[in-house]
Amino acid sequence: MSNQQSGYPGQHPPQQPPPQQPPYGQQPQYGPQYGPQYGGYPPPPPPPRSGKVVPIVVAVVGALMLIGAGIFVVSRFTGDGADDIADSPASPVAGRSSQPVPTAVSPTDPAATGGSPATQATQPPQPTQPPQVTQPSKPAAGCNGCLPGVTVKSLVLAYKAQGYACKLDRRWECTKGTIDIYISPDYTKKLYPEYVDVSGSSSARVQNCPQCPKGAVASLKQGLPAALAVFVKDASVRQQIIAFAMRGAGIPASGPSSARDAKVGGYRLSTQGYSGATVGKNGNYATFYSTSVSISGISEY
Repeated sequence: MSNQQSGYPGQHPPQQPPPQQPPYGQQPQYGPQYGPQYGGYPPPPPPPRSGKVVPIVVAVVGALMLIGAGIFVVSRFTGDGADDIADSPASPVAGRSSQPVPTAVSPTDPAATGGSPATQATQPPQPTQPPQVTQPSKPAAGCNGCLPGVTVKSLVLAYKAQGYACKLDRRWECTKGTIDIYISPDYTKKLYPEYVDVSGSSSARVQNCPQCPKGAVASLKQGLPAALAVFVKDASVRQQIIAFAMRGAGIPASGPSSARDAKVGGYRLSTQGYSGATVGKNGNYATFYSTSVSISGISEY
């Protein structure tokens, strides 16, 4: 038997051609050319090269740290940082502070004391000063005892403005309904009033009129406040004058025993009580009653 293989003597066996690569963009044809170790499939791709990623990350982080350090240094040297404002005793620029400016709060404010309006109202009231009585202005020079602050003309014009009809007969007489006001000028200073009489009256066409005295007092009480308001400016003084007039006007005039005098707020007051009379005959009668209060300035002697 011959040990020679088939073929030509001295020649090498024919070699297999290398596997052909598929054209670009086409999938390779899997087959036995990859060998039995991959089962006919292509080998797995190589792992990604992570060696370049780490240096890039380190470089980026370092750059950010350098930028932050530069900003911090610049802000410290330019004085715009919050530490400079906090360390300074008083900042010259008021707008730099972000804290609200405390405002003064009234101790009586319910919101400041924590109370409510209802609890504030229950607190005991503070003691109040008694009302001061204003003294009237001084009368004209050389007019001792005259009413202060007014003239005869100013009184007449004021009462005319209230609807009184005024006429002069040795003294001024102003009448409206059952109220009569008599203005007496000073004896030497004719332009200034020495005193003012305010009178209330009541009448009836009967011989006996028991209700007439009461009607006269009621008439004076009704007309006196407006008459006093013309020359007595202090309301508390007016109330005192009215109270005094009502006490003295309701008693019958019986001579010196019925006269009443007082000094109130720079004024001298006097009353004589009520008085009246009945006239007529043969069944034709008329009864008339009146009562008044006289107000004058206080004389210096």
